[in-house]
Amino acid sequence: MTMVIVLTLVVLLGCSVVFGVARDPGPGPTDVAIGYSRALANRDFDALYRMTDDDVLRGRNRPRWMAEQAARPQLAMVAAAVDAQSVVELGDDARVVLAVDPVGTTVTVDLVRRQRVWLVRTISSGTEIPLSPIDPLPVDRPAVDPSQ
Repeated sequence: MTMVIVLTLVVLLGCSVVFGVARDPGPGPTDVAIGYSRALANRDFDALYRMTDDDVLRGRNRPRWMAEQAARPQLAMVAAAVDAQSVVELGDDARVVLAVDPVGTTVTVDLVRRQRVWLVRTISSGTEIPLSPIDPLPVDRPAVDPSQ
């Protein structure tokens, strides 16, 4: 009898762990934006590749994309100083404004949710020039308006 109770408890505990892990939504847009900016500050192009939206990669393979990014000038950021200032989430789109150094320089990170995972679409300063490592927003996909 005791064995039946113990086995029942073990099965219930196992099911609760499986359901708990399956329901975990993963990192939110703020976490992904901060991670992306810190990876950019550390020039970790492998991590950047994994956090970049496939539409932006346009079929480029990892070694080629990483070589292209390593050759481009990058925004100077202090990885330890990256902090979220504001977040706007609208459905499967999000915009996160980050402070990237102690002086208060900000960048805007636009993200899109694909298969329950947030991916970076663009990262740019207050100017219209994309800073890297990805291209500006595609024309067919509207930008997230933080004023709404």
